[in-house]
Amino acid sequence: MPPPVEAWVVTRDTTLPAGRYEFAGPVVVREAVLRLEAGAHLVFQGPHALLVETGGSLLALGDSLHPVVLEGDSWQGIRLSATEAGSHLAFCEIRGAGMPAALLLYSTGKTTVTHSWIHGNAGFGVYLNAGARFQAFRFNRLEDNGWYPVLCQDLEALQNLDSTNLLGNGGRVGVWIDRSVRVQRPITLRPGPQNPVHLDGDLEITDTLDLARGHLRLRGQIRVLAGGVFRVRQVLLEPLGASWPGVWVDGGNLDWREVTLEAAGTPAYAAVRVQPGSGPVKWVEGTVASPPGTGVDLGVVPDSVWEVAVSGAGAVPVILRHARILAAPLRFSLSDNPSPWIRVNSARVTASDTWRSPGAPVVFTGNLSLVSEDGTPTFLYLLPGLELRFYDYAGLWVGFNGPAGLVAQGVRFTARDLADPAWRSLRFGPETVAGTRLDSCILEYGGDVRTQPDSGIVVITDTQVPVLEGNLIRYSHTYGVYLRGGADTPAYRQEILSRNTFEANALGDLGPSLRKP
Repeated sequence: MPPPVEAWVVTRDTTLPAGRYEFAGPVVVREAVLRLEAGAHLVFQGPHALLVETGGSLLALGDSLHPVVLEGDSWQGIRLSATEAGSHLAFCEIRGAGMPAALLLYSTGKTTVTHSWIHGNAGFGVYLNAGARFQAFRFNRLEDNGWYPVLCQDLEALQNLDSTNLLGNGGRVGVWIDRSVRVQRPITLRPGPQNPVHLDGDLEITDTLDLARGHLRLRGQIRVLAGGVFRVRQVLLEPLGASWPGVWVDGGNLDWREVTLEAAGTPAYAAVRVQPGSGPVKWVEGTVASPPGTGVDLGVVPDSVWEVAVSGAGAVPVILRHARILAAPLRFSLSDNPSPWIRVNSARVTASDTWRSPGAPVVFTGNLSLVSEDGTPTFLYLLPGLELRFYDYAGLWVGFNGPAGLVAQGVRFTARDLADPAWRSLRFGPETVAGTRLDSCILEYGGDVRTQPDSGIVVITDTQVPVLEGNLIRYSHTYGVYLRGGADTPAYRQEILSRNTFEANALGDLGPSLRKP
């Protein structure tokens, strides 16, 4: 066997046929093509590399029975610079390299790697420098390397990393991006669930990121800003560590299906927060599991169905920034949360609307008021299955700030905390308009005995317009229904008593005229 070659600079096109070649120094390909045929076996003795400089090209073309093998004891791996001619590795086995990686790509060229096995290296399997990406990298196996199989420095490097198995590697499976990244032009990624992407920084999206069938582990926050579209299908988002800051949408768009977030957000911020002015937003078949704080904080009306499950939240599972969002076809499933309800922060309705059940009780932190801003009656229609809860001293006000009406069928009106239930009332003012109706509703635990003992769950003032039919009115701290002024007539009292069911109201079913002895 000939002695090892000390150093070799390839300056003209050269072919190495099948056989064993040993090197005690580096191999440099400069303005030439080095072709390694099937069965070629290169062994590097010492910390030396196969370096393909700009203008050079490496063609290592094995086959399934006769791979090209490159190995050594802590050698420096293959280092590829950009070349217009391109390098192509197929059916190669690369093993035994030291730090930083077995295969380093310094910049973008026409490099392809297919059907190759990169394993048993001390560092990364593949290292893509900033701006570097493969033309194709598929049907490869990266296994049992000392660090992550792939290290890269931007998302675009992942575009052609498909159909690749990233296994073993000291328990560090997947692709590692070691910095914050921005999406400023369209990117489509299909890494596959077997190739999780680890992002050790923030992800800022101002163009379109299309991600499908993947697994993304994060240490930083995802920010979807104006002009950004985050389109995701069948993706798991989870922390690099105990938790991650979650997704913040501020002017951008979400288009999600089958997206799961685990341990996202902070005690002060939601796992997913959508700021007013964002959108459109869509999230179908979504899951938020174990957020440290709020699960979803929604500030816009979704343009399509939301179907999201929230479990194990550290705070309120869902916050709606304004009540208008209830007009959207929302469907939340809540379990194992300290507060099993959806909280609404703003509850001023200035235009006619229809609300449907979002799948969980809706709690109002202050009064829900129907307001007319131009003299046109504001009507609120509440559909069957909706449950409205109110904080202490909060209630629903109709016809006090301009003409307004309420139509509710099969709706439950109750207190926020059923362990210590109390709220004010549902009040109909002097500008309540014809067509107002409560039908087959449950109204319970109202009547503010602390500040207004002459009250009830339902208060009707100076009007006989509201029609109450088939309702269950119970457990008031004062009266069931309280009539004021022109509403207090014998005929109207008799109508209310005969058409509704009353149960265990502290001061009587109807006030002020009728009291329990």
